[in-house]
Amino acid sequence: LDIGYKYVLTVARNWLSKGVTTQKDVVKHIENINKKVESLDVLLKIFGINRPHNIDELNSFNLITKELDFPIDIVYHVAKNLKTKSRNAMLQLENKMKQYYEMRLTSIAEIDQFESQRDYLFDCAKEIVKELGRYYENLEPVVQNYIIKWHNLGFEQTALKQIALYCFKMNISSLDGMDEWVNKFFKLGLISLEAINAYIAQTIEIDNQIKLVLDKLGVVRKVNSADRHMYNLWINTYNISEELMNFAIEKAMHTIQPMQYLNKVLHPYHINNISTPQEAQERDLRFNLNNLGASDKDKAKNKNKSSKNAENLTQNAKQQMFQREYTADEISALFTNIDDIKF
Repeated sequence: LDIGYKYVLTVARNWLSKGVTTQKDVVKHIENINKKVESLDVLLKIFGINRPHNIDELNSFNLITKELDFPIDIVYHVAKNLKTKSRNAMLQLENKMKQYYEMRLTSIAEIDQFESQRDYLFDCAKEIVKELGRYYENLEPVVQNYIIKWHNLGFEQTALKQIALYCFKMNISSLDGMDEWVNKFFKLGLISLEAINAYIAQTIEIDNQIKLVLDKLGVVRKVNSADRHMYNLWINTYNISEELMNFAIEKAMHTIQPMQYLNKVLHPYHINNISTPQEAQERDLRFNLNNLGASDKDKAKNKNKSSKNAENLTQNAKQQMFQREYTADEISALFTNIDDIKF
């Protein structure tokens, strides 16, 4: 063979860097090379190519089997399922294997499942970006980075489409922004359209109950997240009855910040295990008597037990009204404009 010594020296250095230093290592290395060549020749025959492989095809094969570390049986399987086989088949195979590698699809079963759902996933991606008011010429990254993940979480296409619509109404048009809301829905266990709509219907009903409280207090505005937090506290933590709530509302009417003051009224009722208006009147009377002078106690006994004392608030009491910051997890409504969402 007419092979220059420089080529032989280059090969020798390459083999040395791979730990091929003895005759036994050389024989084993050559056997591995022959197996690789045989495997590549089989692969080319799958593509209908009956000629010796070229350097580009060898490089692609090395990338797939060594760098991406795909077993040869998976490579053969994918090659057989390529829809188009041409003289560029090896490049098509390389691109396909890169895609599977990025998507962490490492078995024939996972690859086949993805391919069987490919049309569905891309159709889902198309619908999602449309609802978000976006356009992507290439939907491949959308499918890889978002749709597959959401699909693996168990979300139906109809549910994802509805979430995208809600996001659009909230001026959230990015896939990253939608991804945050998808994760919130998932944490709530809402992965179907039916479950999502039921949850939002429940939220609307709670808002309606809060709105009744605001109306009784004379507060004219929309329900906000602070209202929802306090109402949830009163109903689900304090277990305040409707009767006791109405009693407390009468005390909070015409105050400077009625919702905050209502919370201030209800808190001691919860702490003292008060569950009825009668118990609340007795507690309020005892509290007022303990804070009055001896000469005033006799007068207080003759007063209406449910009289309003809001106008006698001191500046110090006003400053102690219920205030706090709310985390995202504490906000019970899914969207700030929930009243504008139509089902």
